[in-house]
Amino acid sequence: MKRNILTILSLVFVFTIVNTNAQKQTPPAGGTPKDFKLPEKQVTTLANGLRSTLVHYGALPKVDIQLIIKTGNLHGAANEVWLADLTCQLMKEGTTTMNFKTISKKVAAMGGEINISNGMDNVNISGSVLSEFAPELIKVIGDIVINPAFPATELERLKSDLKRELTVQKSVPQSQATEKFFQIIYKDHPYGRYFPTEAMISSYTLEKARQQLSELDIPGFRKLWRATTILGILFLAGQFVVWLQLAASGLYIATNQAASFLYVFTAAHAVHLLGGIAGLLYVGFHDFEKGKISRVTAVKITSYYWHFMDGLWIFLLLLLYLGA
Repeated sequence: MKRNILTILSLVFVFTIVNTNAQKQTPPAGGTPKDFKLPEKQVTTLANGLRSTLVHYGALPKVDIQLIIKTGNLHGAANEVWLADLTCQLMKEGTTTMNFKTISKKVAAMGGEINISNGMDNVNISGSVLSEFAPELIKVIGDIVINPAFPATELERLKSDLKRELTVQKSVPQSQATEKFFQIIYKDHPYGRYFPTEAMISSYTLEKARQQLSELDIPGFRKLWRATTILGILFLAGQFVVWLQLAASGLYIATNQAASFLYVFTAAHAVHLLGGIAGLLYVGFHDFEKGKISRVTAVKITSYYWHFMDGLWIFLLLLLYLGA
């Protein structure tokens, strides 16, 4: 018995030594790395501002096309968490001319597939087909973006799906830990808003989803909005110059009734302008990623104010003209 045990121990010892020596052997030299060159890319900006990047790579006669829309949960307000997810699901219902099942079959006939997904900062519509069908795939992707059906009959079902997904995810310890981690790291930033509430999902409407999709070119929007703001400030400055010219001519608010009326009337107009310009400045420079309302909502409120002011002053001018 003792002899058997000694034999086994000896074999184990020898095996250990052999294995250790094998591990210490110098590995064979690696092969010569193959030369790899990144393919050149062609970047083109279309007349409508859309930027396209073309990269030729590979030998298969297939093309991969991606349309990236820079809007996602990152661009929503604090009460719009997962609104981008709902928008993405609505887009998967098809367009005004084809449902998504028909779209999938059409793309499959081109030898490929099409997918719609969303992340924190973008919505991605991608497809892969035989290269000869590239123009047709681009038309399909364009139709999905420009003419989404957004069927009202499917809204409640899709919101129920999101609520069910929310319940499942919040029951997983890893998801709970991720939510707490993001809240600690990002705090009030949109990245810190990991999960919505069921009440939040219930409040989402088709109009909110459309607004989420339409918020595309933020840099271009800011340029035009700030240009509008500058024009409003210049108009107000011009009115102030007119007051200076009136004063230089000896016309003051107490000169006569006509002068008093002109000063009061234009001063009221200036106050209204200041209110509108304040709204323009708020939308143009506010950080909506940390705001309680979305940029779209702020733009609509400011636009309503300016439209109301336009109508009011056109009415007053017509009243003065007809009265004269």
